[in-house]
Amino acid sequence: MSLTARGTPWVARMSSRRFVLLVLVCVIGALLLEGPLEVRGASPDFVLILVVYGAIRTGALGGSVLGFAGGLFRDTLLLMHFGLHSLGLTVIGYVVGKMRESLYLDAPAIDTLILAGSKMLLDVLVLGVASGGAWKAFEMRFFWESPASALYTTLAGALLARLIGGR
Repeated sequence: MSLTARGTPWVARMSSRRFVLLVLVCVIGALLLEGPLEVRGASPDFVLILVVYGAIRTGALGGSVLGFAGGLFRDTLLLMHFGLHSLGLTVIGYVVGKMRESLYLDAPAIDTLILAGSKMLLDVLVLGVASGGAWKAFEMRFFWESPASALYTTLAGALLARLIGGR
């Protein structure tokens, strides 16, 4: 089955040069733009954007490898709860890649729904462990920051992928 066959996600049909450009923009965004783009505790998660679109492009194995590498990158930037993002992004990369292999992901905006759901899932894991049993703090951050951060990440990811991906 060729990459241009019906049912193949558009990210998988993106040229290698455009995908490398997406990777570079996401890495630079994670390093330099997440802090300045923060609004009331919510900022776009460029590493998650890279993992989700990379998993849609490469499948379960590639998504889990990219998730692990992206998680290590995120963990070295934050330097707290080392390995937590690696675990979360590896699982997300695998699940999204598996969804790519078994579901029809070429429908418009399905990638944005996957991106929003992935951000909420990652926030449940990270905030749940980081709260250390202080559920009041978890509730405050999860119900106030996570939806805004998921929306912000989804909008940034959709815009970035559409501009670079040419769709």
